[in-house]
Amino acid sequence: MALVLFGTCLIVSPVAWYLSGRWGLAAAVAAASLCWVGAVLGATTGVIVGRWIKGPARPLYEFLVGMLFRMGVPIGGAVVAHIMGGPLRDAGMLYYVMGLYLISLAVETLFSLPPPQGR
Repeated sequence: MALVLFGTCLIVSPVAWYLSGRWGLAAAVAAASLCWVGAVLGATTGVIVGRWIKGPARPLYEFLVGMLFRMGVPIGGAVVAHIMGGPLRDAGMLYYVMGLYLISLAVETLFSLPPPQGR
């Protein structure tokens, strides 16, 4: 996940620099960092909850607790930056978080799927 977000950040960085200078670059890096922390916490807490809870509802609890962190950290960080104002908001950090979050969610979904079965 870190490599995917780092690579995506490298692709987005020239555009961020062109649009908003160093604060645009800072906004893109902050957004990638928030998405990475959310993905790591979401995966980790999902595994921890899976070890604590047994029974048929275990996958549901793993999913819900994982998504709480996976979604809460990036979106919460973006909302805080947007409400507080300043150069990160002006550079469009909210937009970078939205884009990078969708990419990280898609990649994490692909990682969590079982491998395809051959014939």
